[in-house]
Amino acid sequence: MSRHFSSRIEKFVSGEIAALKIYICICLYSDRKMITIPLTEYNHKLGLRPMREREFIGSHLTYDQLSDYCSLSRVLVSRGIQKLISSGLIKKEGSRKKIIYEINNLKSAGWCKLPCRGLVGTDGVIFSFKGLKNRYQSERDALKIFLYLLSIRSNSESKVTVSRGKISIATGISVYEIDSSIGVLRAVELLEDVKSLGFLMSSSNRQQESDRYASYLVKGAMSLNLGNK
Repeated sequence: MSRHFSSRIEKFVSGEIAALKIYICICLYSDRKMITIPLTEYNHKLGLRPMREREFIGSHLTYDQLSDYCSLSRVLVSRGIQKLISSGLIKKEGSRKKIIYEINNLKSAGWCKLPCRGLVGTDGVIFSFKGLKNRYQSERDALKIFLYLLSIRSNSESKVTVSRGKISIATGISVYEIDSSIGVLRAVELLEDVKSLGFLMSSSNRQQESDRYASYLVKGAMSLNLGNK
């Protein structure tokens, strides 16, 4: 994700913010379904069934729904979807009247639970997304950190403890730019609490920014622990 979502050009940053918002939204609204796929003409001539079914995980969200739920213009919805497709995170299937967004690479290593109850309002809107202006690098990086914190969260612990250095390596964000993105997450209430734990002393006894640790409580994370409902 760091390779595909690291632009410093404002126009592209907006599209990357839209893409990350939409990706989170698609994940929240996805379920497991069967999709009908046309077979090739060649296979049809061999007497095989003209259609086949396969399982997929994705959603049928419309442009209007994505616009409303993610607080995006239709232009940004279009840019975000194209970014997700070009990055290989989703596939677009179906007809114009019923488009399906399928999530790719779910069998690969690395996944996380999203706190649906903590994010989605009764009207379906992801309310924390309203506070983002869809413009700044710190907003884009905030969403990357949000997903990273969820991905390393333990099923038995609500809080995540991690160093600035590990966040930087995983997300591609400079350790000196992490604080501003953490501030964005707190401002839009995607982080409920952050507690500084000081520095991990290196062998040279020099304190470096990458060695600074903190614990993070992501919005709705307590509902994700095993045994909680």
